[in-house]
Amino acid sequence: MALDYSNRSNTEVLVVTLIWTILSVIACVGNLLTLLIIYKNRSLWNSTNIILASLALSDFAFNTLNNLPVGVAVFASPRFPFSHLVCQYQASVCITLSTASIQILALASLNRYYRIIKPTKYNNVFSKQKTFAALLMAWCLSLAAPFLLIADGSDYVFHPAKAFCFYRLDVWLFPVVGTWIMIGIPSAVISFCYAKILIKVRHHNAQLSQSSASATEIKITKNLLVVIIAFVLCWTPIIAVETIDYWLQRYAMPRIVYTIYPFLSNLSSAINPPIYVALNPTFREKYKQLFRKYTGVRPA
Repeated sequence: MALDYSNRSNTEVLVVTLIWTILSVIACVGNLLTLLIIYKNRSLWNSTNIILASLALSDFAFNTLNNLPVGVAVFASPRFPFSHLVCQYQASVCITLSTASIQILALASLNRYYRIIKPTKYNNVFSKQKTFAALLMAWCLSLAAPFLLIADGSDYVFHPAKAFCFYRLDVWLFPVVGTWIMIGIPSAVISFCYAKILIKVRHHNAQLSQSSASATEIKITKNLLVVIIAFVLCWTPIIAVETIDYWLQRYAMPRIVYTIYPFLSNLSSAINPPIYVALNPTFREKYKQLFRKYTGVRPA
């Protein structure tokens, strides 16, 4: 794998680096605009959008702290161009922010669960203060995630096949504990919440229309489901590759699989703003306003 990475053709290096850079810039701009829209419009300062802002912050940081300053240089070089310390930094940033994203999505699912299934408890459970407290807990848990490897007495190493730094295949604590606690539990929460929501929406539309769960709230819930599905589609192949490599204790996939691997995580951080534009009229209009303000061009 290392030989394959160092022997890439100039064309492959140029194309891959260019695509990575464009995707990272789109992610930075899109998520920064999302943060600006929520910050500048107090009418959007509700618990759901505060959670979405935290997700945008995670995706924005993923690109500004890793994908652009480190990832571009890695893809453009025949070998890892930085020190061992930077390798530890890159892996820690990736693990922290990817963990934060799924924790935040689990919290967003709980938010929608209470709004649709238990509307009388919603304002109490998801007050602004409690929402901020829950997000703080999610971020603290995410910041602790990289230290699982230190507890295992190991460090992160550069994986030429995947073009980034991650844990060694011979460690056990991070793959096992990390996968189940950092990914398994939030995934179970998301699945439970949306299973209940979809059943409710499908079979009790009449009751919903008469309750505080309005058609607008149901649409917001469906839009968030699209965000979750996009996240799952991007990260499921990554988790599958990691699981197969770990159990086989070798890199068993074809080179093209490992080439696509990091781009899926990058795509995951870039895709949410286009989803908001496509499905949320309020966000779409706010995006247009910012576009006109900073470019002077009136979008279609």
